[in-house]
Amino acid sequence: MRRKLWYATFVVLTHAAVVFWHLVLLARLGTALRPDQIPLFASLANLIPLTALILLWANFRWAGGWLLLFLAVPLAIGGYSHFLSPGTDNIFRMAPGELTFPFRVSAALLLVLEFFACWVSIQILRDS
Repeated sequence: MRRKLWYATFVVLTHAAVVFWHLVLLARLGTALRPDQIPLFASLANLIPLTALILLWANFRWAGGWLLLFLAVPLAIGGYSHFLSPGTDNIFRMAPGELTFPFRVSAALLLVLEFFACWVSIQILRDS
């Protein structure tokens, strides 16, 4: 179980950093997000995963596991928005530019991290 807690810690903290980077890129791309809104949106996006992490380490495995599974929501939304939708946020349809490659990398990293967080949360829930 301790190894799964370390996996959860890695994925949540890495996810927090990548979310911040992703939001910075969104603001620089000129979408509806302004640079002064980045801290607020990053805090909101990471509130539940960080709470889940605290609960996991405080031996509230069941509650922490379910909260960590919350990352399935941004996995579905970001997966659709950045990989399947016909919109401008789709990484395969983005106009070439200076920030296109970093944006693609951040979107792919978020997809992998959120999938891994869901997998870890299911493993934690199964063991608790």
